[in-house]
Amino acid sequence: MRDILQNNKTLTIFTEFIKDALEDAGTDPREMLDFLRKEGFEIYLVDEQNALVSPVNVTELLTSKSFEKRTINLLCKKTDNSRPHKINN
Repeated sequence: MRDILQNNKTLTIFTEFIKDALEDAGTDPREMLDFLRKEGFEIYLVDEQNALVSPVNVTELLTSKSFEKRTINLLCKKTDNSRPHKINN
C-alpha cells in the first residue's frame, strides 16, 4: 500500500474513521492521520447532514467529545500540488 501511495501523485481516498475502534484495536488514531498527511494527503471531514466538506483540524478531531463513538467519513486527496506535511508531535 505504501508504494501505491508514494508512487501516485494524484489519489483520492474515501475512508471511515472511528477513533474509538482504532484505539480498541490497539492503534493510535493519530498515526493513521499522520501517515496520510506525511504521504501528501489533504484530509477533509465529510459532513453529510449539512452537505459540507471541510479541512480537518487533526487535534480537534482527536480531542473533541463530539467525534467520540462515531463513524466519521474522511476524504483524503493528494494532487500534483500536494506536499508532504511535516508532523509535529
